[in-house]
Amino acid sequence: MIKNTFLLFLLGFILPQLILAQNITADMHVQDLEGNEVSLTDYVKEGQITLLSFWATWCAPCKKELDHLSSHYDSWKEKYNIEVVAVSTDQASKLEKVISTAEEKNWPFSVLIDPNNTMYEALDFQSVPQIFLIDETGKIVFKRTGYKEEDKASLEEEIKKLIQ
Repeated sequence: MIKNTFLLFLLGFILPQLILAQNITADMHVQDLEGNEVSLTDYVKEGQITLLSFWATWCAPCKKELDHLSSHYDSWKEKYNIEVVAVSTDQASKLEKVISTAEEKNWPFSVLIDPNNTMYEALDFQSVPQIFLIDETGKIVFKRTGYKEEDKASLEEEIKKLIQ
């Protein structure tokens, strides 16, 4: 019983903390919308806060969240020197759908695709929408699964913590 309790403690408390302590590394590759392989470190730069938003074309809450990020992108970029990167988890066969969605929405930030779920597996998350906030050193400092209207203000509060 004590072993099981300890194991549950490790899985429930320590593991999420280890995931948050992760750094984005050069071996994390995705594709741009032209189908070229790119390193995520081309978008997550030292000295800059980055918000990674994982989404899918079939996910309505994902698109709502990206629309929200789009509406704040210019002011947050100016106030917080933040870069937003939207990474689609759609399969490679859905690339045209990802492109048409991004064009239709006219999102001002970079849109990438993770057709082999490289990031999905490396960052160990199970569903979208999924947000990772990365500090100026490349360390993941905040993550959130799902999207609700009331999450809007709390995300900016997390960003503000990084510049204080």
